[in-house]
Amino acid sequence: MNMIEERLWESTKVQKGMPSGRNKNLNDIYKYVKPKLNEIGLDLTPLVGVEEVRTNLPLAQYKIWSTLQMRFEKGGSGNIHRIFSIEDVKHSLTAQIFVLQSATPTALGIRANFNIPHNIMEITTNENRVGKMLDLLEALNLYLYLHIKPSLYVLIRYSDIPLEGWDLTYRKDPTRLNRMYVKSSYLEGYYTHYSKFERDIKNKL
Repeated sequence: MNMIEERLWESTKVQKGMPSGRNKNLNDIYKYVKPKLNEIGLDLTPLVGVEEVRTNLPLAQYKIWSTLQMRFEKGGSGNIHRIFSIEDVKHSLTAQIFVLQSATPTALGIRANFNIPHNIMEITTNENRVGKMLDLLEALNLYLYLHIKPSLYVLIRYSDIPLEGWDLTYRKDPTRLNRMYVKSSYLEGYYTHYSKFERDIKNKL
């Protein structure tokens, strides 16, 4: 296990209040996604907390991340990683990664989601909230990466998903819509076989 992996395991130990689903997804990223990347000369590092974000992202992107307060909580989301070329680390992209058990809409559920931080909630309404978040995600050039076992994937920029491809839901309080997710009916059109993955992701790096 290298230093990056050690930091990941240290930062994702089960803590009070931490959902077990997050830990399973992180384990699955290293079990299924990392080998796929390593096969084609790529690797990944988690963007967990202030230090990792500051170290691994350009200053302009770091300033935008600072507006997303939840990403600076202890442990962060854990699912967001920088994917980079082993030969030239300057070639990279940032992705939120989820591992799914199958390609069915039921398996997808609302895993392809992005939590909306408190400060964005305070300056938006239900009607313009998704648009505001997409502006931020476009500036960050953040990708959604779904690894769909056994042989499919989705790799798409969040900001390329149109408004009609999104819905709002909630995390705890049903009167406070603070989570946006991609409709499964939209994502189904982007399922791609892993035989096309190397060319696809390297074109995006």
